[in-house]
Amino acid sequence: MSSRCSTSNSPSSPPIAIDLNELVKMAYGPGDPAERAPLQPVVRRIAASALEAAGGPDALVGYSIMLEMWVLEHELAADDPDETDRANAAAMLTAFAEGDGGYFAPLLADI
Repeated sequence: MSSRCSTSNSPSSPPIAIDLNELVKMAYGPGDPAERAPLQPVVRRIAASALEAAGGPDALVGYSIMLEMWVLEHELAADDPDETDRANAAAMLTAFAEGDGGYFAPLLADI
């Protein structure tokens, strides 16, 4: 057995799709489009190069749904919820429920 360890197979490392989700969400998620637009070209290039290693579009969307569900559950149970996080998680989940990639649709259509 090799002593070298792949980051994607390491039990202590999160799947690439989780990190990619955070980048994509910064550029394409809910919020002010004017603030997000400058990030989109570089995030598009990163996503195009990393999406296959992350498991493809379905894995990216799947991890995003899982993480947004966790945020929503956490904020709904909190004594002092972060209303912005709660609203963003609900918006992401609602958009994904449309079945077209939600907020990530423009990115996924391009790559």
